[in-house]
Amino acid sequence: KGKKISYYSELVTRRLAELKYVVENKDMANFENTTTRYFVTAGQLTDFLAKNGTVDQKPEAVKFLSSHTLVLEGLRDTFEGQEKAEWRFMQDDINYLIIYINQLK
Repeated sequence: KGKKISYYSELVTRRLAELKYVVENKDMANFENTTTRYFVTAGQLTDFLAKNGTVDQKPEAVKFLSSHTLVLEGLRDTFEGQEKAEWRFMQDDINYLIIYINQLK
């Protein structure tokens, strides 16, 4: 179980790095798929922890995902205005993370 949690955590970190790369390099052809992959992977980590995580692992995951929220907010803010689809996709990732964090509390 511990190895699987580590694997999911590493994968979520990679997905965040991919998302940062896509946003910073304005690779809009891959933007939507990358945002989706990020929140799906974060959801897989959350689901696994909710079912199999120990009392100690859940607060660690909350801190981990909360730190990603700050990064996502910074990436979201590179897009001007809530009317842009890109801004909304980034906000969706943030909203999913908030849901996931609440599931682990």
